[in-house]
Order: sequence, then C-alpha cells, then structure tokens
Amino acid sequence: MKQHIKFILFIAFALTSCEKEIKMDIPSHTSKLAISGACVAGEAIQLQVSKSIDILEKPGKNRMISNASALLYENDQLIETMKYDAQTEIYQSSTIAAPGKTYRIDISAPGYTSITAEARTPVRVNIDKLQRISKARSDANGDPQDELRITFTDPSTAGDFYIIKIQQAPALDTGKGVIECVNTIDASVESVYADDIDLNSCLSANGIFLKDILFNGKSKELLLYVSSRALEPADMAGIKFYPVIELYHVSEDWYKFAKSYQYAIDNNGNPFSEPTNVFGNVKNGYGIFSVISVDSEEIK
Repeated sequence: MKQHIKFILFIAFALTSCEKEIKMDIPSHTSKLAISGACVAGEAIQLQVSKSIDILEKPGKNRMISNASALLYENDQLIETMKYDAQTEIYQSSTIAAPGKTYRIDISAPGYTSITAEARTPVRVNIDKLQRISKARSDANGDPQDELRITFTDPSTAGDFYIIKIQQAPALDTGKGVIECVNTIDASVESVYADDIDLNSCLSANGIFLKDILFNGKSKELLLYVSSRALEPADMAGIKFYPVIELYHVSEDWYKFAKSYQYAIDNNGNPFSEPTNVFGNVKNGYGIFSVISVDSEEIK
C-alpha cells in the first residue's frame, strides 16, 4: 500500500514539476473568410459568414462579416444573391434545397480572398420501422438497456452516409439522467476514434456514424442499445413527451466534418489527445457548407 502511494505521489510530482518556459515565434495570421452552413432539404438555404482569427485572439461577435456578396448557384446556374439579416447575422435566400440538386456558394468581401463551397442535396431516407424492446440486456455496469431496432432502405447508388441521433424526451428536469452511451455491434457503424466497436464501446447519442458499404441498395436493420431509464417519456403540463430518434442522410463532406468535430469536442481539454483538424469543404477559406436530409420518429 505504501509503495502504491509513493508511486502516485511520484507521478503527481513529475506532472507538476517538469515545467520549462519555451519561447515560440508564432507566424503572423492572415484572416480568411469562413462559412457555417448546414441546410436541411425542403427548407431555405442560409448560412453565416465570418472571418478566421489569430490563435491568440479571443473569439467574439466581431468575427461576423456583414458586407459580403453571397452568390447562390443551382446546378451551375446563378439563381440568387443572398440577403444579409442584421438581426440574425445570417445570409438568407428564398431557394428551397431540393433533393438531387447541387448548390454552390461564392462568397467575396472587401479585404479578403474570395471563397467557394459546393453541396449536393441527398434524397430523404425514411425510417421504415422502429421497434423498442424494453430491458433487452444489461450494460457493463449491470444497468438495463432497451433495444432499438431501426429499419430503413438505402438508395441503390453507392456511397451513402448516415448519422443517427437519439434525443431524450424534452423536459426541464426529468430526473432520469442523460444518454451517456449507445452500444451496438453493427459492423457498419464507425467510431470517431477509428477503433473496432463491441458491445462495451460507448458511442455518443449525438452522432452514430455509418456508411452503406455493407448494405448498398438494401433494407438495413440497425440494433442499438440505450439506457432504459434515459428513454422514459416525460410529462409536462399534462402532456406526454417521448424520446426521438433521427436518421440523417448526409454528404460525405458533412460526414467527415461531423466525425472530426465530435472528436474535437470529446477531447477538448485533454492534454494527452492528438491534435484534431476539423474537416471543411470551403476552398480558399474555412468552414462547411452542406445540405442534409432527415427523418425522425418518437420512441414509444
């Protein structure tokens, strides 16, 4: 026991005492334009335009660019100049994102290099069937989990990407905890850490990632295991609310962005994690522009 304590004290001393001041010459920063645009099929295309900041600069509202020219193209045809809304700081259009069509954004602003980004709208993939099996198994801690069986039909074209999210029943305070982990052994599901997945792998309810390599053009049944307690409905003012499962059909660009972004969020503040570059598809600048399709169902 004494040896164990000595070892802990040695590690603590090593981590706190090994400090050395190192002076670094940080290269000067040239600010570039950045796009934040995740549009939904069936809704108007809109986005934010901002500027990149120096690594030592604190982020703030002054990053937003309000005097940009935002040209929107549909299948390579200029269809609209997007309008800036000062209240929301969003460039808005009247163009409804339609499945199968490709949209391009060309952004220019005084003092900055022009940027461009392109996105093709994926078709909507519906949830064909959702089945919930109560307390189907127990997790590694012995707590009961429900089995969710979600079935959908993948389009015949190869290269489809999906993200599944599970939302708890909306309530101010349900007292039922949160969805800490989602478990599965499905071979199509990918970890953001590029690790193999087993029933003890903890996947985020905010992003379960899978490709259609193993089920292209076929009906897919995905089995997920979630805390039984976290999936209970909530009552608010006499109205019952249920958890929701969402099926996102996304582009490869958005798939890569979402995975890298989740990895960065999960490891924020971890001194032992590897550096993360969040994926973007903006040429000559930063950010992401994409259109996604989504279907959802209540979990009852």
